Amino acid sequence: IAGADDALVIVDYSTTWCGPCKVMEPKFVELSDQYGSAIFLKVIGDSCPEASSLMKREGVRSVPAFHFWKGGKKIDVVNGANTEALTQSLKKHA
Repeated sequence: IAGADDALVIVDYSTTWCGPCKVMEPKFVELSDQYGSAIFLKVIGDSCPEASSLMKREGVRSVPAFHFWKGGKKIDVVNGANTEALTQSLKKHA
């Protein structure tokens, strides 16, 4: 995030066991193809202790959660498997 300068960064927080996370995965990939100037990152909370700690630090209480960053600051959050809200936030900040 620090190295992204003014590029929009979208972080997808999910877990391997989360059904709604799996549903959102194709949409997240599709949006990453459509918005090539944005940086799309994925954090899988149950993949390692560091990922779990990061999710706790960022206040992720439910998955999927999508955090939008620009200029090193969190500018928006979309919680849940809501493709419309994710798309609208991306359009708003891109």
